[in-house]
Amino acid sequence: MDEKNTRIRMRFNAQINKAIQEFKLVNFGNKDMPVPDSFILTEAYKKIKSKIELIDWEKISEVNLSTLSQNNDNYTPVNTTLSLDQDTLSGYKELQNKLHSIANSRIFLSYVVKLVLFSAVLESKGELNKYYK
Repeated sequence: MDEKNTRIRMRFNAQINKAIQEFKLVNFGNKDMPVPDSFILTEAYKKIKSKIELIDWEKISEVNLSTLSQNNDNYTPVNTTLSLDQDTLSGYKELQNKLHSIANSRIFLSYVVKLVLFSAVLESKGELNKYYK
């Protein structure tokens, strides 16, 4: 394993799994493309990194997954181990801390992942600007 990567365990709920598939579809043209989840999470973060301060995270948290995708496949929650580079993991954790200070309650990293994925899908579809502050 690369020294610059950190392995973390996470549980992906059905919404995260569906968002990953939609991200693959809109960015790579194939929802079944065999790409590691770690790569998808890194690409999703890179896609919205420069817009993090502009995004209204409360609006993103209210996005219904059916808004993002016409995909009606059923997904079950899965436990996974991710290998994220330090920059990406730091970015997710910084956003987690920011959301914690806004909500004044505990924010799970998987929730942050979901918000980033939803934002990245919206950005890929050219609709993220509707969710700016």
